[in-house]
Amino acid sequence: MKTIIKTTHQSIGKVNDIWNLLKNGTDVDKWLPFIATCKLQGEGEGAKRLCKTDQGKDVNETILKIDHDTCTFVYGIDSHTMEMPTKDIIGTMKVEELSGKTVSSWEIEYNYTIDLEDSVKNEIEQGFKGMMSMGLQGLDNLLN
Repeated sequence: MKTIIKTTHQSIGKVNDIWNLLKNGTDVDKWLPFIATCKLQGEGEGAKRLCKTDQGKDVNETILKIDHDTCTFVYGIDSHTMEMPTKDIIGTMKVEELSGKTVSSWEIEYNYTIDLEDSVKNEIEQGFKGMMSMGLQGLDNLLN
């Protein structure tokens, strides 16, 4: 069964400012604190992102969708060497104006590779939420 979690953040920048940081799929290492390096192979939908964490773990992604009209960026994690029993990871980042404010959201959906107790699933979910919150705040930090 797929797990879906979502985090939102009221951004200090304008929609276009945040979207310009996301839309090319580059510079993840500048706004997501635990990513040490991130290289893009190709461009646009189908491009590959090869990231390495600050602990030397690999995260290999494919950019699945870039929708400039809705400011939506979707990627899939093809493989990773992190110590998390997760697979089929799809991330969706979106920037929009709601009630006159810029709101950034990040949704991640995934499956577990093994059966886990609810307490362990909760720890993984909280880890994802923390990472997502840091990333959305990191985008704002680049605008300062």
